[in-house]
Amino acid sequence: MRVDSHLLVLPENALAFTAVETLTKTPHSKNAQIVFIYGPSGVGKTQLAQHFLQRVRSADRRPSVMFKHAAEFIDEFIEAAQANNIPQFQRSFAAINCLVIEDFQAFEGSPESQQQLVAQVDRIIGRGGQILFTSRKSPSELKNSNEKLINRCIGGVCAAIQLPGLSSRKQLLAHFASVEMIPLPDAAAEMLAAELSVSPRELRAAIIQVEAAARLGGCRIDTPFVRNYLQHEAKRPDLGLSDITRAVARQFDISVSRLRSRSRNQESALARQCAMYLSRELTEKRLEEIGRYFGNRDHATVVYACRRIKSRALESAEIRRHITQILQALDTSAGPDC
Repeated sequence: MRVDSHLLVLPENALAFTAVETLTKTPHSKNAQIVFIYGPSGVGKTQLAQHFLQRVRSADRRPSVMFKHAAEFIDEFIEAAQANNIPQFQRSFAAINCLVIEDFQAFEGSPESQQQLVAQVDRIIGRGGQILFTSRKSPSELKNSNEKLINRCIGGVCAAIQLPGLSSRKQLLAHFASVEMIPLPDAAAEMLAAELSVSPRELRAAIIQVEAAARLGGCRIDTPFVRNYLQHEAKRPDLGLSDITRAVARQFDISVSRLRSRSRNQESALARQCAMYLSRELTEKRLEEIGRYFGNRDHATVVYACRRIKSRALESAEIRRHITQILQALDTSAGPDC
């Protein structure tokens, strides 16, 4: 195990980490590569992308960086095409030497956007730039995709991030317990690791929920408590958008109807962004479904909300407190007995 800043490097993400580290060391080079990171939701692709951007910015005082969700790229291109203003869209990439695009799989079924991306990729690589893509699917799994675009990706470095194995889950739980200052005995951690074959994101949520259940019940986190907790958790239904919305509304002391409305006042907007972010993180709902649920908004608004909360959580203790308390609240309705 290696800890690089706040990034835990384990066997499951080591190749992806090495690829990203190598990419940060090859700016303005004719040998600059495209790196394509793929894996299931919650394994740390966004964290790696943020790590890459931090390294690029620290190495270059004035980097020309563009960080986008694939859905944003598609929306902006469509708007430019409808306004007969594609040249202006293309000019927005003119000075870019570092391009990061997340959720690359969103390009499936959007041939015009893919063709435009190929052109921009070639220009950036042609001037020695750096490109990082993250995706839930590997290049070979992407359907209805531009052959040139897939070839560009395969021609770079493709690295998968796997779900953590047992040993890595133990290390992740110990790491999260340390970061969150949660007393977690080794035996309890081993039991959680053995029973929860899930992503790092879900492991972190689980340990926060365990701590919340223990604290609210006046219990100590030990092996019997964790066993009881796991038996209880196995019976719980999956979270839905309504569950998350109610928890967020209680946290911010606003009504559910206001949270789902078109209101743009500051408090409602922050609460709604948190709700969208958690809906994206904790459910398998598509961006479009989340947007429709929260006031019939488009998926680009959901993308913006998720990026906004992720960014603010890095800097704001208050935002981190809100998110942690909402996660805890989502588990308090039926905590296990001591």
